Amino acid sequence: PSALMLLAAFHFVGVSICTLLNNIGGDRPLII
Repeated sequence: PSALMLLAAFHFVGVSICTLLNNIGGDRPLII
């Protein structure tokens, strides 16, 4: 895989994790 594909994959995973943490956090959203 190319570097761009890896970068996009890591970005997607990072956004997904941040969104999940925000949903779990509730009144204390994590902004990363």
